[in-house]
Amino acid sequence: MTDSGPIVVYETPDPTEAECVRQALESEDIFCRLLHTNANKMIALGMSLGIQIVVPSEQAARAGQIIKEFINSR
Repeated sequence: MTDSGPIVVYETPDPTEAECVRQALESEDIFCRLLHTNANKMIALGMSLGIQIVVPSEQAARAGQIIKEFINSR
């Protein structure tokens, strides 16, 4: 049995980086969501939560490749 639920493929404390990664994934037709987008507010309260990028599990491998290419191109 395979899990078809969402999976976290990337995490960052930087909201700008999270948005850029989201755009890179969506430009390749990979649906994704950002979780914990209020991380900066939590950091101000002394809690450290990263912004998580979540994709459907069947797209996780491709998403990982795109993210690696995106990070290496900077």
